[in-house]
Amino acid sequence: HVDIGDEVEPGALLAEVDPRDVKNAFDQSEADLEVAQARLEISQSQLDRSEELLQSGVISTQEHESRALDFANSRATLVRAETNYELSQLRLDDVIIRAPLAGTVLEKNVEEGQVIQSASQNVSGGTTLMVMANLESMQVRTLVDETDMGEIRDGMRATVTVEAYPETSNHSQARQ
Repeated sequence: HVDIGDEVEPGALLAEVDPRDVKNAFDQSEADLEVAQARLEISQSQLDRSEELLQSGVISTQEHESRALDFANSRATLVRAETNYELSQLRLDDVIIRAPLAGTVLEKNVEEGQVIQSASQNVSGGTTLMVMANLESMQVRTLVDETDMGEIRDGMRATVTVEAYPETSNHSQARQ
């Protein structure tokens, strides 16, 4: 939704990633969570019944322990399903990329339709979509010829002009 040189405000829509795969994974994780919650409820009921039957002497300790293990496994499955659901929700939120700050788009590294790698699922850090910066304050590093070094003093004024804005120059104080 933006191009190089565009100025954007915080929260501005920068790009959208195709949400189909992420949405499908979210729907599956939501269904898995519902199943895990139901299994935990059933397992809890079975454990409660098992405790009553154990106290009445109808079942053995081993059968009761088996129900307790089923309950523990159901609880672990629920925790895993909740975690997967939360992660899939975060991924779903990440398909819409918004500007984190006000600034200017300096680089645009992808075009519409290009396949990208997610930073959260890739060891190499994923695909950089764009680079942006606030150009109101900048730090400039420059090379100075050694023959001119003797004339430079702390606090001297410097004029900076960049190719992107040739008609604009900025005056600032030099610091070492």
